[in-house]
Amino acid sequence: MTNVKYSVGIVGCGWLGIALAEKLIAHEHTVIGTTRADDKLQKLSQSKIIAEKLEFPPTDVDVDALAVFQCSTLVIAITPGIRQGRKDYADNIKAIVLHAQRQGVEHIVLLNSTAIYQGLNGYVDETANLRLDDPKVALLKQAEEYVENYCGRYSIFRLSGLVGPGRHPGNFFANKRTLTEPNAFVNLIHQQDVVNSLFEFITQTKPSGIYNVSSSMEVSKGHFYNMAAYALGKEIGSYDNEPSKESGKLIVTNKLHANLEMPFKFDDIVSWMMTNQA
Repeated sequence: MTNVKYSVGIVGCGWLGIALAEKLIAHEHTVIGTTRADDKLQKLSQSKIIAEKLEFPPTDVDVDALAVFQCSTLVIAITPGIRQGRKDYADNIKAIVLHAQRQGVEHIVLLNSTAIYQGLNGYVDETANLRLDDPKVALLKQAEEYVENYCGRYSIFRLSGLVGPGRHPGNFFANKRTLTEPNAFVNLIHQQDVVNSLFEFITQTKPSGIYNVSSSMEVSKGHFYNMAAYALGKEIGSYDNEPSKESGKLIVTNKLHANLEMPFKFDDIVSWMMTNQA
């Protein structure tokens, strides 16, 4: 590695973004993080992040003057919000990419979701044929295409469900949630493994492209969440009355691992959750 210090912008600096920022700052990199909420600006500042407010859609030309768009690397970590009925995810990504392009950002990193593989079964890698007839899949893919067409270097991380500090899977059945498709594979990734992977892609030159980010464990959702509830001493919740007999999809991460120097620290999420209570 070189001794060059990078400035990194994180648009949508929340639970994952703050963890990434703290690692970068610990290695003497400058980090600018954005949030929509005024009350979160102080939280970012407490982590030594240069905090800025960024509303969506970011259409005002004055947005170009924000420090986050003056960085060498821009990480886009906003959530799609599809479950909340939002349909502006791709439009927001398009606008962010446009501002980044005008300001000459060298490297864009998009944190997307493995929900883009909805409707697929079996082992799924980045070359899978997507079900673009599904509006959710089409929206996520459209967002990726805006990044793929960027004039500079880009990295697209398709993240599985996130676990880590404050997100223990044993709390899944809280609020009387029902587990659907208990026979399907569970696809999750620990926050720290995402952070470590991002750190390498930010501080080293890796090939542009799309990368799955997921644990390699092959465990059914039913078995996994039973153990998760047991780990926290909680009651096992209810299952869908008509569970699918299919194994669902298992996210394959061979492409990512081929480009990483360090393996995942928490690839065995079962072991992690059985020894962690938070």
